[in-house]
Order: sequence, then C-alpha cells, then structure tokens
Amino acid sequence: MIEHNENKLQIIFANHTVTFTTPIVVTCVKQIVDVLSGRSAPLITDDQLVTDDQLVAHVTAEADIDPKVVLYVLELMDSSHCLYRSSEAELTLLDAYYGALGDSPEMSRTRLSTPKLALFCSARSADGLEDVLEDAGIGCTPSLIEAGETIQELEKRVERALALGVSRAALFDFSYRSPTAAFFNRAALQAKVSVLFGNCDGLIGRIGPFVLPGSSPCLECLNSRFLSNSTADELLAFRSYRLRNQHRAGAPAPAHPVFLRAITALFVMELAEIITLKPPQTLGGFIEYPSSGIVPVRRSFLRVPRCAECAPKKAPRFAWNAVFGSPDVKGARYDA
Repeated sequence: MIEHNENKLQIIFANHTVTFTTPIVVTCVKQIVDVLSGRSAPLITDDQLVTDDQLVAHVTAEADIDPKVVLYVLELMDSSHCLYRSSEAELTLLDAYYGALGDSPEMSRTRLSTPKLALFCSARSADGLEDVLEDAGIGCTPSLIEAGETIQELEKRVERALALGVSRAALFDFSYRSPTAAFFNRAALQAKVSVLFGNCDGLIGRIGPFVLPGSSPCLECLNSRFLSNSTADELLAFRSYRLRNQHRAGAPAPAHPVFLRAITALFVMELAEIITLKPPQTLGGFIEYPSSGIVPVRRSFLRVPRCAECAPKKAPRFAWNAVFGSPDVKGARYDA
C-alpha cells in the first residue's frame, strides 16, 4: 500500500494496481487495511474471523465516518479484488494465490478438490505427478499405465473411468503418435468428455492440446498436421511404430529427470486452469518446451476436415456421373 497524500492511495498487487481518491475514501481504506493486516489492535482473538459488521463498527468508531460510507468503501474494495473472503482463519499459499487473482479461495479450493477428472499417466511420472497434484490442491489420484500393459485391458480401465460421471480426462507422458494416446483420444471423444494431453518426449515437452469433443481439433488432427509434409520414410516409420505397439502400451522416451518434473508441473498448472474454469492456453493448440532452454512456443492448428476420429460421420455421396435407368413396368421399358 502506497499513500501519496491524503487524496490518493494505491494498493499494488502482483497483476494489478487499485487507486483510491478523496480524503474520506483514503481514510477508510487505510483503516480497513490496518485492521486486516494486523497493524492495528485486533478486533477479536483466538483466530476468529472478522465480520463485515465488526469491521464497519471499528472504522466508524476510529475515524468518525458514517457507517454507510464505510460499507460502500468495503464493497468497493471487494469488487476491485483488494479483499477476498474466506471461512478459514489461516490461508494456505494456494488460497493466497487465488485471492490475489481476485478469485474466491473457497470456490477455487472446492473446484480443485472435486475435479471430476479421469487422469492416466506413465509409471515413471506417477510419483512426481502425485506430488504436484497435491501442491495444486487437485483431489485426484492418477491411474498408472505400465509399459507392456495390453491395449485391451487399458481400454476396459479407461472406459470404466470415463463412465463414472467425470467431466474431463487427461493423459500424461505418452507420445502423441502412440496407439495409447490414439485410443485415449478416441475414447474421450466417444464419451463426449473433454481431454488434456501432455508429454515429455526426449528433448521436447508439450502441453496440450485440450480437446473439446465436437468443437476443437483432436489429437489425431494434430498428428495429421504434423505428417502433412512428411516424406515417405517418415510416414513409413509412423505406421510401423503404431503397428509394433498396437497391442501393448509402449514405454515413454528417455528424458532428463529435472526436465520431466518441470513439464509435469506445467501440465498440472494448465489442468488447474481448466478445472477452475479459466481460459485454457491449449484449446486449439499446444505449447512446446525445448529442454535446451529456448523460449517456449505456442503452436495453433485446425481441425482436419475428414479426421477419422473427430469429423462428423456423413453418408457417402453419389458420384457426379451417377446414371439412373428407367424402371421396367410390366415387361416394357420406358427411357427418359
């Protein structure tokens, strides 16, 4: 808080600054901030919460200001995200973060703790992913996919998870070109469940795409765009890779442990944005992080018109040169 003079006071936050003017408003704001920050004598003890009525009464008595004016200033600070309300006496770092953004810590905590999420990951990333999920407040335990697990068994597990009333799904640490990712993409589309993909593939980490069934490009659209300018050798390698792993889940490519943890944390951050209903960065695109430290790049891509997975199925149309002969009626033939 910076007081320039009796007519102007500013409160500086991480992402915005709020300016208050006129002496009576500046005085009210100072009194409210002093009480809530603990600089003045506490209104109550034993870690109880300060109510609006207590705060208004205190400022009215200390500064001799009309209670209606104090209440107006309090609502002004509330609407400009200078204050956030909580039923907890002690706030966590996560609560303070969402409060600084102007969100309700309690609402954010509730959404994160009950995400209605089906999350699958590779065995090697499970421990790190669980730790970051806990730090982010996301109440979800990832399901492990072991290298060598049959696709048939995986299909059963994924279908059971998606049938439990989840509203979103996520897959982490499997190559986007793998049969495992292709199946997960297909299963989410069929269940009409939004899905976020993430991967740490050797020297490249990718967050996204976030797929909304029927509205945004899917993972197979991305693969098609990747391969649109490929040579015959690269297409052959892609098909051979999928054929070789079509019956069992493959192992992820080797990656530096620190880089893997960093991509894991970024993946969970994007997942938290989606769960708390923030605009996702990965809708219709993905973010690519090179391990060499080069600036990350967001790459956009469009739906493939005839994508085998997400394009609406249409009845085959007749060829332009279709010929329809006249019908035979009682042995006679009538030509047009």
